[in-house]
Amino acid sequence: MSKADLYRKYADALELCEKLGINSRQAIRFNGYYADNDNCPRFDNPSKSYLFPLAVIEGKPVFAGDVLYWISNRQSVIVVDGMNLTSEHLTFELPPKPRTFTMNGVEFDVPAKTRTSCNQDAVRIGEEWYLFKDSCEANDFITLLQILLNGDQDKL
Repeated sequence: MSKADLYRKYADALELCEKLGINSRQAIRFNGYYADNDNCPRFDNPSKSYLFPLAVIEGKPVFAGDVLYWISNRQSVIVVDGMNLTSEHLTFELPPKPRTFTMNGVEFDVPAKTRTSCNQDAVRIGEEWYLFKDSCEANDFITLLQILLNGDQDKL
């Protein structure tokens, strides 16, 4: 990449930082590290590896080689140039594993009190509503609870 190309990419990265309110020091990485001052790089050392942000997620620039996690399934992905990076699908932090409880050897996610997805199914116990991730999990829970409450453990 020519020196002029590097300056153009740096100008684009600075524009991205200004638009999103990110510190301009984070507009470029030299040999894997952020710039150590606010001075414009000279791009005079071809042996240095220059990286420019590809996107911004969670208020931080994303560079090729960064590790992100899919929010939906907690799987990691290494960022490569040309990837479609969207903040609603990816995160820098590994999302916490859902809390679970085990009832008679069957593991269930702890039901939520607030809806996080339109696919959730609600079960009312007394005056409280509990939300399960889908109707199958809710039905499994109700069936197991009925068996345990009726004392029919031999049906398990």
